[in-house]
Amino acid sequence: MHLRSWLLSYDIRDKKRLSRVYRIASNLGIQINYSVYYLELEPKRLAQMLAALTKVIDRRVDFVRLYPCSKLSEFHFLGATWSMNDIHCFSAGVREMGQNFADQAVIDLSKDADDLSAWYL
Repeated sequence: MHLRSWLLSYDIRDKKRLSRVYRIASNLGIQINYSVYYLELEPKRLAQMLAALTKVIDRRVDFVRLYPCSKLSEFHFLGATWSMNDIHCFSAGVREMGQNFADQAVIDLSKDADDLSAWYL
């Protein structure tokens, strides 16, 4: 199992599409800002997520960006703590939480991922 770390960000114009993108992202990663998520995904899971997002967004007005990044345990956070859904993402224990998040996703699509260094939809 080869997990790779990613930052996912998005700007979605429609509330219904926004809700769907939010659901996909929050099922796969840790929310570190309102529209920014940290993900640790295997290539197959990454391809499944990209396929799901492609079906949801309107490419004329929405954007989703995916950037390779360091592991969350290597991140540096400055300033006040921030929490979402009772999870303090900027406090001790983030590393332990992040290790299990990628395994909780339930998107069931079948595509293989190519080598993606930065992905723009």
